[in-house]
Amino acid sequence: MKIDFGQEVQASDGETVGSVVGLVVNGATFEVTRVLVGHGRGEPPRLVDVSAVRISDGDRITLDLSRASFEATGMVESRETATEPRVPEFPTIIPTGGVGGPVLTDASDTGPGYPGGDLFDIAPIDPPVVQVESNLLFSEAVLHRGSDVVSSDGHKVGTLDEATVGELGIVEALVVRAGFLFHHDLRIPVVEVADFGTNRIHLKITKDAAEALRG
Repeated sequence: MKIDFGQEVQASDGETVGSVVGLVVNGATFEVTRVLVGHGRGEPPRLVDVSAVRISDGDRITLDLSRASFEATGMVESRETATEPRVPEFPTIIPTGGVGGPVLTDASDTGPGYPGGDLFDIAPIDPPVVQVESNLLFSEAVLHRGSDVVSSDGHKVGTLDEATVGELGIVEALVVRAGFLFHHDLRIPVVEVADFGTNRIHLKITKDAAEALRG
């Protein structure tokens, strides 16, 4: 089964529901788990289980889902969360000389300072940690048209254009659109892929070896 990015996607009742904007792949096994279907209206793409792909004839993909069932599938979601920073315990208050003078703090962690924010606030021990939570699994990567493909010796050989998926749902090969290094497209077997990343695919082979893999 060949899946082209941008390929039209139809529901089982014949209605067009969008186009392929990406593939979700298990980074360890290279198995396609879900297809990302979007329609360019500003909404996140929907996650369609690959088992719902009934036909891929080169021009379009037909799903084993009605339009209503398709619209009930989940969208790609992600959000940033921040942990609360740790703040040092409030230090011992030591009055300074003179009546009505400022109150200093004798804090071994931060050094002397003024509590209550009169001159400055006590800084947190750690800055907040920002994490991105997503409904994609940690082991999954998203392949999309335009992902950079990089050789083992650090050269960009082109960008991802389409993927060939075997009967077991494993990516068998990638078609890479020629970059500035080459003037022809490359067909790269998945055995030559070191790892998939969301924005970059790393190869096991050098630029010269990739040059021999003409599409």
